[in-house]
Amino acid sequence: MTTSTRLTSLFLAVLLSILAPIGSASLTYDMATGNQSGFDVNTSEADTNPTNYPGKGEVWTYPGFVGRLNYLGEPTTFTFTNTGPQKTTNPKSMFYFTFQTTPDTSIYREFFLVGRAKGLYHNGNQHDFNNSNFTITTSGAQFVLTKGAGTETAEVGQIGYNTSGGSGTYNGSNAYSFKYPYKLIWLDITLIRTTNKNATTTRGYYESTITVNTASGVNTTLQLFAEYNPRTSQATPWNYYFGVENLLPASFPFSQLLAKNTVANSLIVGNLKYYSTDDTAKVSFASNAAGNQTDFRLTSTTGSDWFAYTLVFDPTLPNTAATAITSATTYFPATQTSVASPVGGSNTGYFMEGEVRIYVNANLFPLSGLYSSYIYCFLTKGN
Repeated sequence: MTTSTRLTSLFLAVLLSILAPIGSASLTYDMATGNQSGFDVNTSEADTNPTNYPGKGEVWTYPGFVGRLNYLGEPTTFTFTNTGPQKTTNPKSMFYFTFQTTPDTSIYREFFLVGRAKGLYHNGNQHDFNNSNFTITTSGAQFVLTKGAGTETAEVGQIGYNTSGGSGTYNGSNAYSFKYPYKLIWLDITLIRTTNKNATTTRGYYESTITVNTASGVNTTLQLFAEYNPRTSQATPWNYYFGVENLLPASFPFSQLLAKNTVANSLIVGNLKYYSTDDTAKVSFASNAAGNQTDFRLTSTTGSDWFAYTLVFDPTLPNTAATAITSATTYFPATQTSVASPVGGSNTGYFMEGEVRIYVNANLFPLSGLYSSYIYCFLTKGN
């Protein structure tokens, strides 16, 4: 498989109803001092026993450090899944770098993940609130986050937090004005290479795709690469982060959409983000998984009633004009720049960020009920 022809897709789920909003979430990748590529596939860590890592202390200084996952939202559950090329032989339950150059999935190096959750108080101070690591040893394993993060205001009469994370009852004017103790929560993610391997002295590049889903409805994909003494004739693979952030609650009332009737006055349903240290890319949108239709509809979950809506993409990086999507071949390119990290430092590379929006025809009144829709977001390498 050649990476120059690869398409990666994620989707936004839109659910419309008469239910009350319950909050939204965000999940993004931050390289920090980590890597998307260059991992040595012919090396294992000195300690390959997952049970030793919860109390080992921080491991972000290890050579397998991938970077941070920055999270905003309610307490949630993270699910880590191996969605990349799977190795040929059993067992197939963990994470693997498999040979990409040919490709040949019988050539592999196994690894597991070690993470550590930390919070950024509203005053900018960091807090290692779990004071331990968590391990993800099998594909589909989960980490439960018991804290929330964001800048939302607490409700009067309810428990709130001040800028240093202290709690108290918010009276509408005192210091306990934040709904969450943290402005941001991040997960440090490090891959630990085990001794389980096959033929890892085969020269070339090895790939692994990890998808992270949350119970909050946000998801992200990390495309990672390892290598062993690649030849100059072997093309450097495409490493990247591609994420979609839902900005709507699990369901929202039709009244929020009713007055959204133009490109300029459209409802934000999500954010899309792409980042790569080395490769530019472009994004496109479709109403089907095949990526060739733009017949966007919200369809009743209990009947055949439906109504159309128009999809809009408003790029913020690079900052260009909002565009109504009428063709699946309308592309939006990344730009090369440097972007500050919310935790500190900056990342330099190719970025694409933007708001995904929708609007409907004026004077629309659908039948009562619950309506849903999928918006498919496609990523293609190159300009």
